[in-house]
Amino acid sequence: MGCGAASRGATTLCARARRLELAIRGVLAGNIFDLGAAASAERFASGASSSSSFTATRNSLLPRPWAVDDLDAALDRLAGAVRFTLERGRRGSTP
Repeated sequence: MGCGAASRGATTLCARARRLELAIRGVLAGNIFDLGAAASAERFASGASSSSSFTATRNSLLPRPWAVDDLDAALDRLAGAVRFTLERGRRGSTP
């Protein structure tokens, strides 16, 4: 999903796409940072701030594309559903 110069609706979708990617990066970092992992538990026990360690973990994630990266396909489906819903609303259609 390209986020270059676009209409207001597309700009809103791009902002949502960026937020969704940040949320997914947070989930990935949370899985890595899990206190059940020995290295994370050691950092926590040594007094390292849990939030700064989490932030460092999130910042160390590889950039996209990831090994399995279906985010763009999911965003395209979401954008299509939003456009469909807006068009139905504009025409006065109800489900």
